[in-house]
Amino acid sequence: MKKYTKVVVSAIVWHDNKILLLKRAQNFKELNIGKDFWDLPGGKLEFGLQTVEALQNELLEETHYIKINSTLRLIEAISYLIEDEITITNRINIIYDMKIEGEAQIQLSEEHSEYIFTDNVYLIQSLNMMAPIKSLLLKLLE
Repeated sequence: MKKYTKVVVSAIVWHDNKILLLKRAQNFKELNIGKDFWDLPGGKLEFGLQTVEALQNELLEETHYIKINSTLRLIEAISYLIEDEITITNRINIIYDMKIEGEAQIQLSEEHSEYIFTDNVYLIQSLNMMAPIKSLLLKLLE
């Protein structure tokens, strides 16, 4: 089995006290298990980029709308394993938190099929998502 370490940056984006979640499309290329999973907006920390710069790139790529603003703050760094039939990845996720104001005009990239803003803990509990991300979101919504 191939083993990798991957560093990603993500954002918990709040709008009207609700969290933005994106659903991975069927063509999601990272791992077979990542397809149809709900996740935070974000992505790989590309070589040479600072975390905030990488996050801004990912937010614009995935939503065509969200820009980092003065509410941005680092809240968590977590590590978890993602495994499929041929690969095991140790994902290190650097997670920021920020608020957006006004009308959210999200336009999804091809990587995602749906988005929601939610504060519903029962909905989050029912969504197909990585357990460490789900746990963090539920803790924030307590």
